[in-house]
Amino acid sequence: MSLLIVQPGIRSTIQDLGRSGYRRLGVPPGGAFDRGSLMSANALLGNDSAAACLEIALFGGRFEALDPTAIALAGAPFQARIERDGVVIKELRVPCAASLAQGDRVWIGGTPWGCRCYLAVAGGFQTTLVLGSRSSERSIVAGEILPARSSFTISKHMRNPQLCVSPHEPIRIVDGPESDYRARSYLNRLCEIEWVAALDSDRVGVRLDGEVGGIDWVDDSDRPSAPVAPGAIQWTKAGPIVLGVAAGTMGGYPHIAHVITADFDRIGRLAPGNRVRFQRIELSEARRIDAEERRERLAQLKRVAATHENAHYDFK
Repeated sequence: MSLLIVQPGIRSTIQDLGRSGYRRLGVPPGGAFDRGSLMSANALLGNDSAAACLEIALFGGRFEALDPTAIALAGAPFQARIERDGVVIKELRVPCAASLAQGDRVWIGGTPWGCRCYLAVAGGFQTTLVLGSRSSERSIVAGEILPARSSFTISKHMRNPQLCVSPHEPIRIVDGPESDYRARSYLNRLCEIEWVAALDSDRVGVRLDGEVGGIDWVDDSDRPSAPVAPGAIQWTKAGPIVLGVAAGTMGGYPHIAHVITADFDRIGRLAPGNRVRFQRIELSEARRIDAEERRERLAQLKRVAATHENAHYDFK
């Protein structure tokens, strides 16, 4: 009852919703970099929203069902298809759910936009629990077998899936804890220009390339480190970096801003070369937006989960 990794892709890891309560010990939360997409993949199979999935970044791979296996895909619109004996038997349109017969392979290619896609199986992948989570920063390798239960699902697709706001809208931020004149200069520049996600971005952080000349940079490497969390925007000599889910719990660079919770998934959707702008809002507005986004996401997941046992259906 398992899934064989034939081709692992570029940066494929097992993720759930992460481990909480261990930051005081220096353990980052980890988990999916695009939580909404992971929860959507799980909802398509009627899973618990925190069930472990395979997080696929930039380019997928090829995975073989060693037993009948129900799968779901959600996230960026990756190319995907089901193969049997080397022949394509079904094209898949993300987000969707489908069943693999024993020996079937699901191939996942690239995506025209976005960065991550989540492959779910019924009941979630049953990899080892560590501190209450199956999330891991170790990339899967060819020949590895991911334990999963034997299962079946009817084919499903979601029509017009809601992935937060448009990718062309600015990512909203609140001011960070530092308020000296240099931090204000960095923050002003952050919101003035369009940035490009750098090639060396990963789950630890998304580095941003852009015009940083003219900023009064002072090398204060002896400054004390301070607590940071995913979504923190720090300003380095080379420019800003947005901390990801695998970032450490302490940081020494100026913490000039923080991505609001409702927009954090969009950081995980940035592929190298993608462009992004930022917009400052007040903390009270960020809390209001977060509450509204949580209600809408919960309602959408309930609509998907409520129909997962029905006949073939296209969701709105």
